[in-house]
Amino acid sequence: MAKRAILVEGPSDELIVQKAFLMRFGKMPLAMGVDVISVSSLAFKRFIDIAALLSIDVDVVTDNDGDVSRLEKRYKDYFNFPSVEFEYDKDETAKTLEPQLVKSNGLDIVNSIIGKSFQTAEDLLSYMADNKTECALKFFETDHCWTIPTYIKNVVHE
Repeated sequence: MAKRAILVEGPSDELIVQKAFLMRFGKMPLAMGVDVISVSSLAFKRFIDIAALLSIDVDVVTDNDGDVSRLEKRYKDYFNFPSVEFEYDKDETAKTLEPQLVKSNGLDIVNSIIGKSFQTAEDLLSYMADNKTECALKFFETDHCWTIPTYIKNVVHE
């Protein structure tokens, strides 16, 4: 059993969290006793309940989906769990991982990493939304320097 779990919404988030650990510590999370688990956001509550019973620390990395108050209302009963931390950006204009990556890195860096040359953030984000896992894999594989979104950086610790 891992000493800590990080719950993420999907494979793209999982790749970015894994890379964030690699960038900070030079090793993957599992080598540090941290298991990154990709689950549907609808299953977060079940995983948190199990982790609480097993006394495992859990970080939940989630999108705000453009409605922070709805997200906070959905998980309000879990915000007081001592071993559970929720991480999300409160900027409702950056609803999901892809706009968060663009917000943290800018058009030029993201274009460079994914091997494209979009002229506008809107065109870039449209491409990224249609190619989520492929774009996240490019971020995972790159040696190019990039900035981890703050809400993800907050879960990258021992």
